Amino acid sequence: MVPPSHSEREDWTSIEQLCDRYLGGQPSQAIVQFLKPLAGQRPEVKDFARRIIRLMGAAGLGPRDFSPMAAFTIGMAAGFLPGAWGGKIPPITAPGRHKIIDDYIASNPWSPLPPGTVMIELGCGFPPTTAIDTSQRFPDWQIIGADPSFDPYLLYDRDQSYASLDHNGQVQYFQLLPTANVKTMEDFTELRALAPKLFSHLLPKLPADDGEMCSAEAEGSRLIRWPLKQWESSHLKFIQAGVGSDALPRANLIRCFNVLMYYDTNFLREFEAWAASQLQDGGLAIAGANSPNGSEAYYSVYKKENGRLVEKELAFSVDILRPLGLMPWFSLHDDSATNLRLAHLIRRARSDAEFCALFDDAMDQFVKQSGLLIRDADGCLASPPEPLPFNKISENMAAVGGEIDRAGFTSRAAGALGRQGVRAWRNEVGYLAVDPSTL
Repeated sequence: MVPPSHSEREDWTSIEQLCDRYLGGQPSQAIVQFLKPLAGQRPEVKDFARRIIRLMGAAGLGPRDFSPMAAFTIGMAAGFLPGAWGGKIPPITAPGRHKIIDDYIASNPWSPLPPGTVMIELGCGFPPTTAIDTSQRFPDWQIIGADPSFDPYLLYDRDQSYASLDHNGQVQYFQLLPTANVKTMEDFTELRALAPKLFSHLLPKLPADDGEMCSAEAEGSRLIRWPLKQWESSHLKFIQAGVGSDALPRANLIRCFNVLMYYDTNFLREFEAWAASQLQDGGLAIAGANSPNGSEAYYSVYKKENGRLVEKELAFSVDILRPLGLMPWFSLHDDSATNLRLAHLIRRARSDAEFCALFDDAMDQFVKQSGLLIRDADGCLASPPEPLPFNKISENMAAVGGEIDRAGFTSRAAGALGRQGVRAWRNEVGYLAVDPSTL
């Protein structure tokens, strides 16, 4: 992974300065106070925060629409960016994350995917829950889950938060269960520090390593050696591989989610070239990102035609037009073509004053009724007096896109873009889709 060059970086000394520069003002005081410690963080984290707020401004969003959920994620960035894991991309994953993407694959208008389809799930995470989910959805396909971050040990604590560990018991990644009581980086660090201790306690309880999966349990914690073997079957295999690997077979479908957002535009072009060489003619590549709860999704759909990759569709869930989280802004590079294109589309849709007023009113009503957010006395998004527990926040955020789509706003957004010359439509799964050739 190549970090942003020094020439890309604009130093900042206060969150107020950053918001004034890019948003033209400041969000709620609660958000300002929560984000103040970022000014003393490592450059990777400061760059991440600056990039997010800069993209929000580029999308035409102001300080009043800065969500507390987005602020919380930015505030926790020190724990999940690659710098916290020795430069590795953290294999963040969650069951059910790609359900709507699976629905799209099944109904896509660009290429039939019959029984026997070979699919590569590139960057499936660890544990590989999305590849497992998709293999259950398409049992007559051959699915290969590929990720450079497969590790030999998987450890669950008594709360079922988990860690992946190497042969020496070093934590490669630690993921919290949504119900974990974590409100600060200190809470996260304390929980993460328990993993090596649990590993040392449970390792002697494992039998000798014969290459097969085994596990040991004690006091509600469980250590598994070679955990991938429990999920493999005749139609689901796992290979430690990434973009550019020659260990993967030719495929009819490549799905790559929540990987490219960590890299620059040059790497995106490398992925496109590799996908073109890896796909059978007529095959599809779908690349994008979404939140662990499946919300705020976006993806590009490519088809291999006459030996080259052609982008057919750029689609995103309608909640991205005023996101509560960070997915459309998540980038480690200032030149990210995908994030800049999303920001441009959001600004164009929101520049339709009539549509924007109706959309924002619908969003405000839903987040208030669902207990997610309210508007404070200054009109800024703020947490309600009695905030929901974290798992309920995640559940309700996941529902936003569907609720706003059912209210007709995906089609209305397509109309707003159409009035500006962008061919747009509501696609098979209710996402806002645009024809890339009209951008």
